[in-house]
Amino acid sequence: MKILIIEKDELVFNILKRKLEEQGYEIVTENDQYDLAIIEEKELGRVKNNIPIIMIFNSKQPIKVEKAKQQGIKDFIFKTEFDIVEAVLKVKRLEK
Repeated sequence: MKILIIEKDELVFNILKRKLEEQGYEIVTENDQYDLAIIEEKELGRVKNNIPIIMIFNSKQPIKVEKAKQQGIKDFIFKTEFDIVEAVLKVKRLEK
């Protein structure tokens, strides 16, 4: 499975990239084909509409989460509660 990650925080990006690659996922750039995207909330317009998206929020904000759900976002990662094991499980649940 090919995954696009758009995250400006280098630490979060590198942890996600490393752990997902260890699980056998291929991390790709925006110019490549991809099956799933993990993106910062402000980057929604940069991804294809027909794929599952996990959105990264700085903190848990119920109003933003509800709005994102209405836009079709499948799951969420919150930096204030960041757990790489949980993030990998979210990806696995969204595999086609």
